[in-house]
Order: sequence, then structure tokens, then C-alpha cells
Amino acid sequence: MPYENVPTENALALPVQANEYTFTIDLHGTLPDGTPRSTIDDLDMFDAESKVGNKQLLDFLDRVVVKVVLRGETLVTRKTVQETYEENGESKTRDQVIEIVDGVRGKGIPYDGLKRIFAAVGQAMKEANNAGN
Repeated sequence: MPYENVPTENALALPVQANEYTFTIDLHGTLPDGTPRSTIDDLDMFDAESKVGNKQLLDFLDRVVVKVVLRGETLVTRKTVQETYEENGESKTRDQVIEIVDGVRGKGIPYDGLKRIFAAVGQAMKEANNAGN
């Protein structure tokens, strides 16, 4: 074959496919502030007549997704926050970079991947609700 001896370091990276993402979901846990990750009211989003916008979809996924893995690597969102501290009696600020594992925002996940996980979570919630009835 003519391509047998092509060095892999010269190969272009394959584009990411939506099905390459692995999501870890927590529907029953609580957020750090004590609010539940999901409630029975969230089922309304998955109603066929519901018009869920992108903001609601992202807000919901940010609450229930606890980890996103792509090609074996856990994705994180880096956020810079200002921290105030005292030095020699003087108040100063410095930037601190925090890494956030939870949620989907800032991880470059394509819309197809988000819709796929949203549909899967919706199905799981419906099945859990039906099993409880």
C-alpha cells in the first residue's frame, strides 16, 4: 500500500466527532450550594411540545454533567477569578485560574454532541420517572 510508511507525526489530527465524547451524569446529587442537580420539574423540558432554547439546554447540562471525556482526556474549563489578599497591611488582588470539571460550557463540545446527551438524559429521566410510578 502506498500509505504504509507515512510518518504519523506528519498526519493531520482527525476532526472530533460528536460520538467521541463521554459524559458522566449525576441526576440525583446536589450542587456545591446544596441545590439539587435535577428535579421533577426538569421533565417539562423533554415534553414533545416544549420549546427548549439553547440557554435552557446549557443551563440544565451544566447542572447535571459532572465530567466530560474526549479521547481519554478529561475536559476542563479554565476560569480566571480575582482573589483579594492582604500583604503588609495592604489589600491587594491577584488573578487565580481555577479549573472546572463540571458542566459543558467552555469545553468546545459541538452542538450535535450536546443535543445527543440532552436526548439521552431526557430518556433516562423519563424511564426513571415511569419506574417510580
